[in-house]
Amino acid sequence: MAVTDLSAAAVRPDAAGDALSLATSPTAEGDLLSPGDVLVVQNVGASPVTLTVASHHTVEGVALGAGGGSVPAGGVSVFKFGGAFAQPADDTYPGKVLVTYSTPADVHRAVVKA
Repeated sequence: MAVTDLSAAAVRPDAAGDALSLATSPTAEGDLLSPGDVLVVQNVGASPVTLTVASHHTVEGVALGAGGGSVPAGGVSVFKFGGAFAQPADDTYPGKVLVTYSTPADVHRAVVKA
């Protein structure tokens, strides 16, 4: 399976009739977002889920660490990743933010355009 580019199907909150659907799970490879998109993650499992976002950038010679966070069991969390987490131009997914999940089968998610 391949990663899913969520930026192409994002909900735009200013569009009449749009509804936020969290009914789909990611692939094991993760999701792609555009920097600045808002990721809404629901954990339908019994254990916390960890999100990881790699960073390939440096600030004044110091590498930025990986980003991410966690979603508690049965919880919903909201994340926003800026341009510091975008993949570099020579990467497979240039300019996109790659998000992976510790337990993809327990995740339902959607993206809202900021």
